Amino acid sequence: MNQNIKQLFDPEDKLDPRSVEFLTNALASSSQQGFDYLKFKSSLQQLKALNMDQVTAVKSAYATAGTVGLSKDRLIHSSEHYRKVLMQEKEQFEAAMRSQLEKRVSNKEDETEYLKEKIIEYKQKIKELQENIASYESKVNSADEAIEQEKEKIRSTQEKFVDAHGAFIKALDEDVRLFKEIL
Repeated sequence: MNQNIKQLFDPEDKLDPRSVEFLTNALASSSQQGFDYLKFKSSLQQLKALNMDQVTAVKSAYATAGTVGLSKDRLIHSSEHYRKVLMQEKEQFEAAMRSQLEKRVSNKEDETEYLKEKIIEYKQKIKELQENIASYESKVNSADEAIEQEKEKIRSTQEKFVDAHGAFIKALDEDVRLFKEIL
């Protein structure tokens, strides 16, 4: 089912695979009973693959879905359910990103500040402490590099997720707009 959902929202395989997998797992685990938005979108995609124009494809898919009890209200309600699932996943993702930022960056920043204070303290001591100062300076320099690398990793992951999430939401919103216009 996840591969089918992936094809519904990322048919050209352009989005970040990890983000897409994360979002498709969320949608699959929140799948509703009966004929819903995802099943309707899948039917619609199959009709479009037959080179059917969009209006005809939507009407045809809706007519077929109507035979198993799908109404316009149920379709819209179902799409709203999946939108909420995606928004909850975004909130959870952002919380996880904040946690990772705290763990990976803030702790290193705190460590860097501590080491800088130690450097000042040791510089005031006699010459025999010069070895300790050199050691801490080395740690500060490497910590700055590590902080920048972690920040970039987090930024990259966040950008990929936001791109994937935006594509999912855009597809969902376009479908709802289309359904409202056509049905």
